[in-house]
Amino acid sequence: MSQETSIHSWPGSYYINSEKCWASGILSISRTTLRFNSEPNQENLISLRLSRIMEIKMESSSFIFSALTVLEQGNIKHWFGSLKPCLTAVYHVLEHFWRERLLSPTEPRGAEAPLSKGQELISLISGAQRRLEDTGRVLNHQGEQFDNMIQGLDKIESDLSVADKRRNYYSHCSFVVTSIPAIVSHVGSSGTMKPGSLIVLVSSLEVRDANGQLLHCFEKEEVDDVYVHSPYEFSVRQRFIGKPDICFRILSARMTEAFSVLEMQYKKKVEITRDYAAFQATLATTPGSPEGGGNIWSAAVQLLAVLQKNPPAPAHSLMLQQVKNLALEAETELERQDEALDELSCSADRTTMNINRHTRRMRKLL
Repeated sequence: MSQETSIHSWPGSYYINSEKCWASGILSISRTTLRFNSEPNQENLISLRLSRIMEIKMESSSFIFSALTVLEQGNIKHWFGSLKPCLTAVYHVLEHFWRERLLSPTEPRGAEAPLSKGQELISLISGAQRRLEDTGRVLNHQGEQFDNMIQGLDKIESDLSVADKRRNYYSHCSFVVTSIPAIVSHVGSSGTMKPGSLIVLVSSLEVRDANGQLLHCFEKEEVDDVYVHSPYEFSVRQRFIGKPDICFRILSARMTEAFSVLEMQYKKKVEITRDYAAFQATLATTPGSPEGGGNIWSAAVQLLAVLQKNPPAPAHSLMLQQVKNLALEAETELERQDEALDELSCSADRTTMNINRHTRRMRKLL
């Protein structure tokens, strides 16, 4: 099978444990795989499926001042150093795509060395725990977004009661079309690629940081260029006369959710770059793109099947209890978000009715 085109790549070094030395080369990530090729002979030193990764960390060691480590199933740790443009930027991108891969359906393992029942049990418990922890963080962020939306609608309702604020009615009524987690970078500034989100509204594009703080709002009529670099990355630019342009580059594993909307809203300003053709060719020969939600429950089913045949030892009881608690917390948060969605829907209906009523009054006054 042909090798997938890389989504992103960085020059750096990889520690070869068997030879106790560092090799320089290129670290790259594709939709499903993390690779490192040495230079100048392009020898593949590591090719690791994202689904096998247990942990990604930034840490220091006796070998190098700072490094990025990737823990593989089987407790195998890979060390990467001297990454450019910086270690933090690489970490954020890898962690983002790995996290999104955890929430995607399971994929075939292929020809791998069989695990013992004990190793399989520990791997399943550990994997389920990490996936639930990651899902919990995603649910927590999503819940905060729902809460912020409800607060925003409450504020709109409050503003609608004040006649002298009627010009602000429509600026607050841009309902969310889609919202995706993303890695964002301000092109032309010293800022690196950082976790954040892209929110596509009816009348604008909002780029926010990991805390939900607004970095920039591109009003629809102010967007000058939308360059699509790959199915996972695009940049949006707002031009100015006499001062620097404002441009953000957005990278996300869920970018397909936003592209369909962007193509409709900004079709005259969207430009496909040359790099995009390479991705189209590889994706056409690759199984379907990842979708959220399947891996957690598949892991739970696998875990139960193993437990039925191999009752857990006392040493595993604590891990199982932690997995159970995480699952219960995730279920509770989902129920809370269902209630928040109901409240959000009712609030949106009330706000729409109030807007229509005030619009009719304004037209009569005019």
